[in-house]
Amino acid sequence: MTARRSRLQRMLSIGMALLSLILVAGPAAAQETETYEGEFFPFTVTYNSEVWGSRSTSGFEDQERVQLTARATTFFLQAFPAEGDDATDCIANAVKSVETSDRVEGFEETDELTMPDGPRRAKEALMTYDLVPQGREDPVSFVQYVACMEMDGGDSLLLVGIETRAGIYDEELEIINGILAGVEYER
Repeated sequence: MTARRSRLQRMLSIGMALLSLILVAGPAAAQETETYEGEFFPFTVTYNSEVWGSRSTSGFEDQERVQLTARATTFFLQAFPAEGDDATDCIANAVKSVETSDRVEGFEETDELTMPDGPRRAKEALMTYDLVPQGREDPVSFVQYVACMEMDGGDSLLLVGIETRAGIYDEELEIINGILAGVEYER
């Protein structure tokens, strides 16, 4: 009888442990996801719609863009024809575009912050800068991640961008990595 009771207690203990794992894992497994599929280019992004909302899209035969926001962080994917450029040219152009913006001050490419877990085979850069918002005098500090990948055997490019305030970058890194993990494209 004692052996039987002891075995029953072990089974109950194991059952309780499994139940606690299910309860802990349950909400994460039940998260709401959505997928945006490119209309003109071969890419998708799957994301947690409880975190990333306010989706806007635009698409033309020569360009397609999807943008999502989560709190103070903005994410975008932009696809366009390569027209002789490769991923290295794409990333250089993206960095230069931020650096030469009229309202950007104190621009710097940085390796002091943790680089997000970007898409495989991507050329990428992490930048910090101050931006003077229109109508304001005081600058706001930002961190921006950009990555570029070749699609369609090099016929088109996919540019990924994420911008957030510098003071919350480390806190936002988990959701940034989450949405980057959802980016898929045809190489």
